[in-house]
Amino acid sequence: SHASGVVGCLGTTNCVIEDLTVDMVTNGGTGTNGIVFTGATSYNDANTATYCTVQRCKVLLFDDESGASGYGIWNRLAKYTRILNNVVIGPDTSYDSDSQNEGIEVFGGEDVLIDGNYCEFIGNAGIFVTTATGSDAVNNKRITITNNHVTKCAQGIAVSTTAVNSGTNYIADGIIISNNQVIDCFAYCCRVVQALAADAATDVAAAKVLISNNTFEITDGLVGASDIIPLWVGQAGSLNGVWRQCLITDNLIRGGEAVFGSSVQIRYVDGCTFSGNIVSDNSTANGSSYAVYITTSDGVTIESNKFENIHSSVLNASASNGLSLKDNQFVNIENNNGLHTVYLNGTCDGAVVTGNVSEHKVGGSIWFVNGNTTNTTNFYAYGNKYINNHTIQQINFVDTATANFGTVSSGASTTATITNQQITIGSFVSVHQSTGTPEAFTVAITDGTATITKAGSTDISYDYLII
Repeated sequence: SHASGVVGCLGTTNCVIEDLTVDMVTNGGTGTNGIVFTGATSYNDANTATYCTVQRCKVLLFDDESGASGYGIWNRLAKYTRILNNVVIGPDTSYDSDSQNEGIEVFGGEDVLIDGNYCEFIGNAGIFVTTATGSDAVNNKRITITNNHVTKCAQGIAVSTTAVNSGTNYIADGIIISNNQVIDCFAYCCRVVQALAADAATDVAAAKVLISNNTFEITDGLVGASDIIPLWVGQAGSLNGVWRQCLITDNLIRGGEAVFGSSVQIRYVDGCTFSGNIVSDNSTANGSSYAVYITTSDGVTIESNKFENIHSSVLNASASNGLSLKDNQFVNIENNNGLHTVYLNGTCDGAVVTGNVSEHKVGGSIWFVNGNTTNTTNFYAYGNKYINNHTIQQINFVDTATANFGTVSSGASTTATITNQQITIGSFVSVHQSTGTPEAFTVAITDGTATITKAGSTDISYDYLII
């Protein structure tokens, strides 16, 4: 049939499949699927399978070297499906970049629950949610992936979004990835990606994406793709389409063998929140990379995370305005060879860095935040603490004319003026004299300026902090 499956629920309601072993290895066939839920007469039949359950089944996938796909459990546009406590075992015990096998695939669906399953040795993705392309484009709405264990697959959990078909965008809307254990996958532990452009720049490409309480872990020395990344979220490039409400919270993210980037990558996702996570033990082999790489993502919040045992620089934010880096711990950081804990690369306007604690194990001439004198504008830093600094400098190469701290001199005048848009009526401006014989002074504040007035006309410098 159109399902190409061993067992199929085609247009059925309330069907339950349980306690089966589906063996496609003994008598393997090209592109054969295991257990399928789809429409009665075609994939796109409005009379699709609804309220069906597959539970406690074991599916053994055939090693198909022709490149044809084979899916262990396949939800094709079915609704309200429950995929519970199954085991799907593939044939690929090592990385196979040509395999199209999927363990559990949702190829379009609504209100699908994938809970308590085990997937191992799958050539592509252990669990895959896709919008597809062209005439096959579909929506995925309210898909929950929880309490699963996925290991030794090319991708552990993968979600693709924004396919375009006849002027309509098909998106991932309401994706929950929670409480999963994804260990030692050969390319990505978890990847949520927009691979195709939406019709217009303002079209929503993904919405309500929650990634929480998972373990994404790569063991040191794992052999796989050239980049092995625990978590990758965002667009594959600069594409039409915006993301709404992306929250990544309370995950344990360990390891990574990426040539550039490393444990976490957030790309082209405005307004993303990354909070309460533990990121640790990235590869020692690529010390010039970053544990977290953010690019072209405005308004990202990095808050209350713990970064520990990092053998490189920690965070690179590139061309990302409005970054908030708040209340994070950086513990046992080994960024050698003059690297930075945080690097603001390209245009990064309005970054706020407050309440962080940074502890370095070893290091040469390094900085907690290293920016770009021209492009790191309207920078704000306050209340950060630095422990075991060695030769560390705190903040380097930001635009001091617009930052909330700096130095101003009076010259041969009785006044020195701080001109800075971060000063407003009600601001607190801390000023202390840094050169010359101590002399009394006063500070008067108006919007955009603070005027320091003293009695004498000798040249005196003052350091200031705007809070």
